[in-house]
Amino acid sequence: MKILFISPRYRGGGAERCARELFLGMRERGHSTEMWTAVPEEDVPAGVQCVRTFAERLLYPVNYVDPVADWRHISTRRKLDAIQPGDFDAVHLHNIHGHWISIKALHRLCQRLPVVWTLHDEWAATGGVPYDLTRWPGLNDRLDGYRKRTSSLVPLTTGEPVAVCWERFLSANLPPVAAVVSPSEYVLALAAERFQTERTSLHHVPNASRLHGADIAADRTTSTDPPQVLFIAANPMSPYKGGDFAIEALQKLETQAGPDTFRLLILGRQAEEFQQLLPRSISCQSGYASSEAELLSAYQNSAVTLLPSIAENYPYVALESLRAGTPVVGFRIGGLPEIIRNSAQGKLVAPFNTTELAEGLLRFLSRSKSETPDQDIMRAGLSDFPAFLSRMEDLYQHHAVPSEERCVSGSVA
Repeated sequence: MKILFISPRYRGGGAERCARELFLGMRERGHSTEMWTAVPEEDVPAGVQCVRTFAERLLYPVNYVDPVADWRHISTRRKLDAIQPGDFDAVHLHNIHGHWISIKALHRLCQRLPVVWTLHDEWAATGGVPYDLTRWPGLNDRLDGYRKRTSSLVPLTTGEPVAVCWERFLSANLPPVAAVVSPSEYVLALAAERFQTERTSLHHVPNASRLHGADIAADRTTSTDPPQVLFIAANPMSPYKGGDFAIEALQKLETQAGPDTFRLLILGRQAEEFQQLLPRSISCQSGYASSEAELLSAYQNSAVTLLPSIAENYPYVALESLRAGTPVVGFRIGGLPEIIRNSAQGKLVAPFNTTELAEGLLRFLSRSKSETPDQDIMRAGLSDFPAFLSRMEDLYQHHAVPSEERCVSGSVA
């Protein structure tokens, strides 16, 4: 098969990791893969190309006048409209929001080729809102502060003017894909309300990471002294990542455990900026994991991973942490309860109780260094990467363009 992946970046957060690992995994299984992205990146494999021109990126401010402005995506519209049935057997969409690609062109593409769409957040299900924060009344007093830290083009609730514009646009232009995939049951349930057509099938396929092999946990190193808390996010400053709650919980943890009883490691694109918000009394390091080896080392050298997000689908941070044998502490939101299934894997607390969050961290920081978690228990319920690849491969093959149609088009893949 020849499969086209569409993702805003080759490297980035969890959504980009999912697209990248499928791109590589399918290629390793003998399929031909390409990936179209929104930005040029260095050191990417053959077949990865940026399809948005620099001039098109300069038109981004237009969206402050017209929040949708689908007309301005000239280069992606031309690229997508040029695709014919013989060019690819299937197309796999990942994050198509973010004002970088023509939604109308994707809608037209669905008339010519089978398209699979993995939902990494609520954007498609809610009609234009990445995560509808009105689901949590406890956040009402923080929404104004969050809006100051977020682009006005990213609605936090369904009632905002930008969200209303997107809802109106998507009601007529939501791509009629052949299959919708959600890694969590929670987003799948939301999607079922939006994709109520015979044309689209819905699939629950939990993500799996290829970061860790089957024997990785056997190489787990000894935790640091004092024990380390890991906070990792593609953008720790994003309000969705719960940085304000992390700070509150860490301050309470310091009060409960005493000074110099733990250290904090922050990894992400704006980790140093987030570190400046922490009390100086908290021992902290920050940086960016530039390789999978560095990422793995961070997990294995930590006693616990803090995941204070206020909105999540099926976070890779939790999957990777458990694969490395490190428990996770976070709020009981989104798809996290589908990952953290037992007390060894971590602790999920009521949203957004930072006292309980601190107590959960203290529980794992206080464990004896000689106490080794049972890896079968730590990985209970997690999908392994080969099985994940097989499920996606079956989905592509089920919806792929029949060979006779490819022959008619004059190009046999």
